[in-house]
This record gives sequence, C-alpha cells and structure tokens, in this order.
Amino acid sequence: MDKFIKKISLGSVQFGTNYGISNTKGKTSINELKRIISYASENNIENIDTAATYGSSEKNLGLVGVSNFKIVSKIPPIDDNLDNIQQFVIDNFMNSLKSLKMNSIRGVLLHDANNLLGVNGDRVYKALQFLKKSGLVSKIGISVYNPFQVEKVMENFDIDIVQGPVNIFDQRFISSGLISKLSLKGIEFESRSVFLQGLALMDNKHLPNYFLKWIGLFNSFKRILNELHINPVQACIAFSLALKDIERVVIGIEDLSQLKEILLASNIEIDTHIFQELSCEDEMLINPSLWP
Repeated sequence: MDKFIKKISLGSVQFGTNYGISNTKGKTSINELKRIISYASENNIENIDTAATYGSSEKNLGLVGVSNFKIVSKIPPIDDNLDNIQQFVIDNFMNSLKSLKMNSIRGVLLHDANNLLGVNGDRVYKALQFLKKSGLVSKIGISVYNPFQVEKVMENFDIDIVQGPVNIFDQRFISSGLISKLSLKGIEFESRSVFLQGLALMDNKHLPNYFLKWIGLFNSFKRILNELHINPVQACIAFSLALKDIERVVIGIEDLSQLKEILLASNIEIDTHIFQELSCEDEMLINPSLWP
C-alpha cells in the first residue's frame, strides 16, 4: 500500500559496516547498493536514514547518488570536554554533506540525546539551530533509547524529530502515549529497531543462550505468527507501519532481496493490539547496547 511505503526509511548502517545479531552477509557491496537505491526509487521510497558513525555508509550513498531522497543523518556523540562544540557539530555535519554529495538534507539528529541534557546542552542546541537557519537542514532532532530522554529534552528545547526504538517486544513509546503526544505537538516520530537488531527474525532453536530466559516471550511470538499465517519479517514490518502517529519507520537492509521482502510485507494489514502481550520493559532484552 502506497501510504505505508511512504513511511519506509531505508536504514543504511549495513551499507557501511557489519551490523546486527543475525547479519550473516556482512557489509553491502557498492554494486548491491546501486541495485537497492535504484529499486527503492522506482518503488516510491523517499527516505534514507544514515549517520557519520555508520562506517562508510554516507560515502557509499554519495558514490551511488541519493540526491532525489530525503536524508536524515546524525551528529556523533559529543565529548563534554570539547572546547568548541559548535565547530564540532558544524564540521561533522558538513563532512556528512560532503560524503553524501548533497548541499542540504532533510534532517539531522543528535546520535546521543544526552548531549542536550548535559552541561553543554545550550551550546549544542545553538549549533543545531545554526544549521537549520542556514538552510543546510530542514529539521533538527534527537535519537533516543527511552521515553524519559524525550520528556527531559522537551522541557528545555524545541525539536522537530524524535527517533526511538519501537518493535513488537519494545512498545514503551506506544504504551507511554509519548508518540501521540509528540504528534499533537507537530513533532515527527521515527521508529527504528524494527527487528530488534535481527533478534526477532531468529529461529528459537538458534537463539544465543543469553536470550533463553525470555524463551516464553519468543514462543508466544511464534504462536501468534502461526495464528496469523505470517512470518517474522511480515509481522515486524506490518506492526510498525500500522502504528498511527509514526511518521517514518527506519528499516535496515543488507541486500535487494530483503528490500523486496519488506515491500511485500508492507501490503499486510494487521491489528497491532494482537501483539500487546509481547510488550516487554526489561532493558536487558530490549536494549541491544546491554547485550553481552
């Protein structure tokens, strides 16, 4: 469905680095990336999500050519002890533009929202505003790990975009009502971690030992999949795209076959409430940065 395809943002971390617990193919080749970008353009996908910290992702996107896409990039985490924070933000952003071979992009996010919550928050925000006022970027925002970070940032700063993790197992941003609240304020919410770094796609028999304490949750997921007669990719995509008030869904891919599978899954409509029982707030599961 075209309305759902418009919500898809190509996650590009695999275009520049090996990423994801279930990634067996490694970094996407330039030739494969050309095929992906061409196919995405032909099928009305408009958005790409990238970052300076994604290895050679931005450079590779620039080589392939993505000037007809709406790009959102990210400023790397900022050290509190930096002398010239504004210059750091501007330099990193300009390097991203140079790598992407673009004069301006749709949005820029702080890769670490805590940079706005620390002692240099005002200086960081001033730098972001400079980029926006200069016409180099249309929207500024933050990448977050939990709803609490958003609430704290919104107390002191006006932002345009929030990007946070939402998937079948991590529904905190939905249950908290935060996505709806942001929508009412005109702030766009982008969801990421659709597959929980690939964990949601793994066969239960191949789960690393660390995740076996949540085997009941994974078994329930498989039961629901059987009831709906869909596979994990279809479930994760359909769930994310069906969520009201989410502006864009960042979906990472490694090759063209995965993009085609995602576009097919975007045609599936489901009632998201059927997955409510799988919602988990245990950060040891839903926050990949805490995995061993």
